[in-house]
Amino acid sequence: MEGYNGTAIPPPPAPSPEHSSDCYESASWLAIGFGLFITFGICVSFVPQHYAFIRNKSSKGVSVSTIMISNVAAWTVFLTGVLTSWEQIMCCTHLEFWQIHITLLPLYSLFTPVINYIIIFALMIAYHNPHEDDSGPRQALIMKCLVAVYFLIIIGTSIAGVVLLWATGAGSPALKSFVFGLFVVTFSSTLIQWLPQIWETFKTKTGGELSMLMLAIQAPGTAMIAIFQGVAYDQNFVVWGPYLVTTAQMSFLIALIIYYDRIINPKTKATLDSLSHIPDEESFLARTPSQSSASSKSGGHLDSVVYYRGGDHPTGEGSLFS
Repeated sequence: MEGYNGTAIPPPPAPSPEHSSDCYESASWLAIGFGLFITFGICVSFVPQHYAFIRNKSSKGVSVSTIMISNVAAWTVFLTGVLTSWEQIMCCTHLEFWQIHITLLPLYSLFTPVINYIIIFALMIAYHNPHEDDSGPRQALIMKCLVAVYFLIIIGTSIAGVVLLWATGAGSPALKSFVFGLFVVTFSSTLIQWLPQIWETFKTKTGGELSMLMLAIQAPGTAMIAIFQGVAYDQNFVVWGPYLVTTAQMSFLIALIIYYDRIINPKTKATLDSLSHIPDEESFLARTPSQSSASSKSGGHLDSVVYYRGGDHPTGEGSLFS
């Protein structure tokens, strides 16, 4: 096209991807279905733990340190996903309703654990019984302080992320450095996330109120999240890598709980039950009235009878209960 003076008029600039629907990247039905399955599965996996707290009205045996670290790890993973997907989030202003939710589906799956761990934290505080452990009120105070610290972390990191996006823009070196810092926190948290609970289980020789069903669902679920984030949506390693570490720790914890609560503790209980069937002196005398009169002559104590499992035979050789 030429202008009135014969000079060429350049074509109008094409709209940038972040300001048009061209930024939308459609996902396959398989990826969408898998993402919905993962998000719904995460919600379902936390239900057994919520129910265990409410049913038993106790949080005994559940490590508050593990729940705190899990909260921090879940939040930093979610915030990392938001900051690394900021251009896709801004693209949603130009998309249709279903396109928006398809674009945000990976973030939905990352935000679901954040909500559920907050619920667990609240239930632990609500059902903490100071008489169930030696720490007493001190443990309750620690939990309340940790909740305050957690929300300060949420507020502080959110403000820092928003300021960096506004001041430097998405993809800036400053924002990348902040995201890397979040990754360090996330990966460090996942490396030790379940270690306090593993130690608590080892120390008490029981899983307590920790739901093994939740762990059995979440262990393979976290592995599937890693696949979903890394393969289906091609997210960065900083997003899906920590889930692999979490899977390994949860699998070990499941094995530990099975060992104590399904193998060792039932054997111990069976042994104690068998010992409880050994009669004491009163029950012995109640079953042998002919000998109770003899014992009453000696001051109410059985001093000259031995009790045999095969029968009751006086031998004059002392007493089983002496």
